[in-house]
Amino acid sequence: MKSKGKAFLEKYRASSPTPFFVILGLFLAAKMIWLPFWAEPLVGPVNTVSQVLHASALWLTVIYIAFFFILQYPKIWTVLIAAGLVGLVMYLCFHMIYSERQFGVLMTVLLLILSYGRDFRRIMKGVLIANVITLAVGTIGYLAGWTLASHKAENYGEGIAFGLNHPNSFARVVFAAVVLIWYLYLKEKKIIFTFLIFWLPAVPVMLVAKCRTVAVLLIVLPVCFVIYKAYCRRKEGRPGEKRGLFVRILTFAPAICWAVTFILASQMELLERLTAGTKIYNLAVRFVQAGIALKEYGFSPFPRHIVTNGSITANLAGNTERLLYLDSGYVYYTLRTGLIFTAVILVWLCIVNHACVKRADMVLLMVAVFFNIYGFMERMPMMAEHYFLLFYPLAAVPAAAAAAKKKGIP
Repeated sequence: MKSKGKAFLEKYRASSPTPFFVILGLFLAAKMIWLPFWAEPLVGPVNTVSQVLHASALWLTVIYIAFFFILQYPKIWTVLIAAGLVGLVMYLCFHMIYSERQFGVLMTVLLLILSYGRDFRRIMKGVLIANVITLAVGTIGYLAGWTLASHKAENYGEGIAFGLNHPNSFARVVFAAVVLIWYLYLKEKKIIFTFLIFWLPAVPVMLVAKCRTVAVLLIVLPVCFVIYKAYCRRKEGRPGEKRGLFVRILTFAPAICWAVTFILASQMELLERLTAGTKIYNLAVRFVQAGIALKEYGFSPFPRHIVTNGSITANLAGNTERLLYLDSGYVYYTLRTGLIFTAVILVWLCIVNHACVKRADMVLLMVAVFFNIYGFMERMPMMAEHYFLLFYPLAAVPAAAAAAKKKGIP
């Protein structure tokens, strides 16, 4: 059975990657098309197109898996299993799977499976194209007056969303696009290009969109890259540097960030007392609201629906705080999807970091850690349409292993 499984995976890895990239393209289009905040007359049609693309991607995925399975094992029982699988998915689409979130989770899992052994650079380029097109459509729509001009961001003043549905949405698309452009095309160029590609977008993100978290990440990441390059030059020739203690700790950065988030949330009274009226309160309030949600709902092993519309309040250090929204990705997924599913997410994010170490790509590990840190503030590290590294362990690592095997490298 084990040998058959390996043979099946090898045949899939050697098969045409075109169906995977078609499905990935449909998924990215479906996930990104709703982001531009269209004026009222366009809301219905845009949402409808997004749902149709999602359903098309899901059906094509299952049909493709079924037919590939039949081609590898052309027997009556494989045909019956494949037909049953396609029928079950269509039944779920019509009767049970009804929300954008459910489609997104299911398609992310299926795409992770389908990414096995594929060209990771092409995956990165596909995600980059989706992000750039979203930025272009949103910005053009904003300038032309086809989209709502801005969105009121609590505690940050009036932040322009540039045609997207929230300034934070604009910021995370910019962050993903900038990182991808830099990694694919500029990281080997002169260091001045690294600073320009990160620091120039940080200005509108900070001053116009009012997204301070992303602006800080854009400013700090190239500095860390320069420090890393200087460290590599100083340590050149010394064996074992890439697997030092610090690197091993970075492998578990997602789990560490999750733990730190809930430690801070549990100290919401202290955070409120120390930061109220200071400039860092806008940062601390995210953990304060996480603490309010944690106190209200507690932990659950299973998914559940929670409300964060301002109806939950808490008196902290003489101030009345409202639970408005769960910004932190770690808090959001823990409270909404339950501990079991959150554990799966954290394990996978740690596997992503480990895969970067295994391939000795310390620059990509640095990018992964920055996305992990971003998870303090946003859900982006869990969103496949932005966080391209989710595909890394099943794409780049098996492909590299197969190439090494061909060359006779043990």
